[in-house]
Amino acid sequence: MKNIISIALLSIALAVSAFAQGPFGFERGMTRDQIIKLVGGKPGKTNPNVWITDRSPIPNSHFENFMLFISPTQGLLKVNAIGKDVQTSDTGSELKSEFATIRAGVTAKYGTPENDFDFCKHETTGCSGPSVWMLGLIEKNAVLMSGWRTHINQTATIAL
Repeated sequence: MKNIISIALLSIALAVSAFAQGPFGFERGMTRDQIIKLVGGKPGKTNPNVWITDRSPIPNSHFENFMLFISPTQGLLKVNAIGKDVQTSDTGSELKSEFATIRAGVTAKYGTPENDFDFCKHETTGCSGPSVWMLGLIEKNAVLMSGWRTHINQTATIAL
């Protein structure tokens, strides 16, 4: 059986203090107008303070959409990068490989993750062995996630 699932959501809450180059070229405090001029996009369906775009100032081939969380008073606060769909087998090996590639890239930029989680809830659907790992993920019983604390008030997380 082939499964198609979107790879990791990379979420980066931007630091209060500015830094040289923000994630994907986005900078903390950017206004909605600056973002529109830079990459376009549209407001989220349920929240006008969430901006959605398929482009970033610094493109990354692993991601196809970006959700930008913009405060009306403080500007850009958070970037969620949404990965491309990955066709995978029941073991999830292709998805795990893509996750590892993205994790390595974030590690190269921010250092070793503070937290790593790779587990399946005991005795639940999809947890009877590696041959059904994807079933556990689809049933929300499996977890694969890494998290970094990069600066004061800045975090990065990748998760399936």
